[in-house]
Amino acid sequence: MRVGLLGASGELGGVAARVLLDGGLDTLRLGARDRRRAETLAAELRRRAPGARIETRAVDLTEPASALAFAADCGVLVNCAGPARDTSRHAALAAIAAGVDLVDASAEPGIAALFERAPARTALLGAGLQPGLTGLLPRWLAGRGFARVTRLRSYLRVFDRFTATAATDFLHTTDAGCLPLAAWRSGPRGGALARRSAVELPFFDAPATLLPYLDQEAMALAGALGLEHGDWFSVVSAPQVLDAFDRAPALEPEAARAALERASALDLLGRRPRIQLLVELAGRDPAGRALTRCALVDGVGNATVSGTLIALATGALVDGALTPGAGFAALALDPEAMLAGLRAQRAIEPPQWLDGGVEDLAVTEEGAL
Repeated sequence: MRVGLLGASGELGGVAARVLLDGGLDTLRLGARDRRRAETLAAELRRRAPGARIETRAVDLTEPASALAFAADCGVLVNCAGPARDTSRHAALAAIAAGVDLVDASAEPGIAALFERAPARTALLGAGLQPGLTGLLPRWLAGRGFARVTRLRSYLRVFDRFTATAATDFLHTTDAGCLPLAAWRSGPRGGALARRSAVELPFFDAPATLLPYLDQEAMALAGALGLEHGDWFSVVSAPQVLDAFDRAPALEPEAARAALERASALDLLGRRPRIQLLVELAGRDPAGRALTRCALVDGVGNATVSGTLIALATGALVDGALTPGAGFAALALDPEAMLAGLRAQRAIEPPQWLDGGVEDLAVTEEGAL
């Protein structure tokens, strides 16, 4: 089956393409606005997998004819292009017009509804780090002894460089259906939480600032798990990024994006990218006893984790492991298989799970030190 990959000139697309070939895919079409940049990746991939059939095409997603020509005769269209608000809808419409499945790194509001006109197709949305792994890890932990989950807390720290695309998407989160300071209380509740500074969390760099949010994936996950109480936090321990984020509302969009790019480069200077996701679940075990457990994932960077997960999701589609329908990748994919794939590609360390809540882990870690 031919896979068409959009955004082949970017870091995310490059990671996804390499992992797809490592997984045995033998026919890949690479697309970018500038075909020469896609050809640079193709040359590397041909050396990596000499037997694979790899082609490149120039594609302008904003031109329906160009997008359709790229998607035609592919089995799956993979969107790694960005910013999401400029590409996701165009990629979805091209997939629908061509009659192919879709995997998208982002999950812009309204995209799933477009596939109501193509009920026989599958669209995996938000197949990256966030959304993506942020939904898979809680589902993985829920399978470890829980008969019912009633409460969730999630802490995500991304210590990495912002590309221009990533910075634009990050600043666009509220427009994309992410509610700041909101939480789940048997339904979305705005203003339920407040920003907190100088917070110490087990296994995270301290001190950190917690930025509460409630995005569309979190709400879908809360409904799927039957949560009564859910809190999600971005954990920021990079001072330059936090300052740029706070100044962004007063700046023009381009200036805010550039400031965030510069800030992330300064914070990362001399250090390695890293992502951390800590999840706490509370509920009941099959005997009705109270149960609280945490899971921790440590990864090597946003593009590596996201690109690898996009490729694994695509592989699941190519293998026919999923039923038709459009929605969040984290709710459709097998969390055990996805985490195993991420480990095999060395995108993450083996996930750890422990009894007790976050507060208990803080005491344990302090005692261990």
